[in-house]
Amino acid sequence: IEQAIDLDRQATIDAAIVRIMKGSKKLVDEELKIKTIEALRKHFVPTVQDIKKRIEHLLEREYMERDEKNHNLYHYVALNVVM
Repeated sequence: IEQAIDLDRQATIDAAIVRIMKGSKKLVDEELKIKTIEALRKHFVPTVQDIKKRIEHLLEREYMERDEKNHNLYHYVALNVVM
């Protein structure tokens, strides 16, 4: 059951980060972490380490990307969904 909760929280953190980035288009690392914690506070308080892991996951999945000049700045990548 603990593993199921962890997976659910990962998906919840991912969704919050994507919503925040979609609205902001670009954010620095610290601001994204703070906004993510604020967005999820009513449900649970994610650790900074958990948020960092989810940011890396979303970078790998190309939902967002690091700025070429400032590695603490993230840009939202709009997805073209084909169905």
